[in-house]
Amino acid sequence: MALNPPLLHTGVPAPLDGEYLVLSRDGMEVEIKIENENSKYKGKGMLYLTTARMVFVNKKNDGNWKAFDIPIAFMYNEKFNQPIFGANYVSCAVQPLYDLIPGHAKLKIWFMKGGCGTFLPLWRSIIHQIRQNNNEGPDPRFVEEVRQGNLDNIAYVDPNDPSRIFVSQPAGTGASGNYDQNNGYGNQGGYDQQGYGNQGGYNQQQQGHGNQGGYNQQQQGFNQQGYGN
Repeated sequence: MALNPPLLHTGVPAPLDGEYLVLSRDGMEVEIKIENENSKYKGKGMLYLTTARMVFVNKKNDGNWKAFDIPIAFMYNEKFNQPIFGANYVSCAVQPLYDLIPGHAKLKIWFMKGGCGTFLPLWRSIIHQIRQNNNEGPDPRFVEEVRQGNLDNIAYVDPNDPSRIFVSQPAGTGASGNYDQNNGYGNQGGYDQQGYGNQGGYNQQQQGHGNQGGYNQQQQGFNQQGYGN
């Protein structure tokens, strides 16, 4: 996990090489606690789900932080919570990326508007792919569907979920070219090119995660395409 990842002037996360935006969702709230820090980070804004990570972009006028980067390969203990009172939320813990934060982080992300029927299957599917594929990224066939803008043809769209599926990548993201499964995060446009200074490439193997993902769509509701079989 990292604080203030690079954003484009439009507020969209600057993509890694071979990374593609899957969906975005406005009306989200977040609370983040980091080990070895006394403060909490709270925000309201937009959540982006990509083929590699989640990025929360804070719309509150808070000078301390603008965004949080949540690599799926570094995430663990994730859970979807449905309290009796209050909004549904996902919770998880995340390991630090290149020691850019002083310890592991615990997050809660609330869905303040609408349902979750579009977001949850895609989120869970990407997590499953990445882990089954030994942290080398999602199934390349799934990534190619996202790149070509075909995701809305294979994903369930909940009319009560305001998530926006990307049928084309936003102008200026530079997300082009085929996904190289063997690169994992390490060779997908190291963050030293994106504004993290000399922190090095985004290589989750240095964190002891190994590889990331086989895509078993039969478990996730995408069996019409045969991914992971």
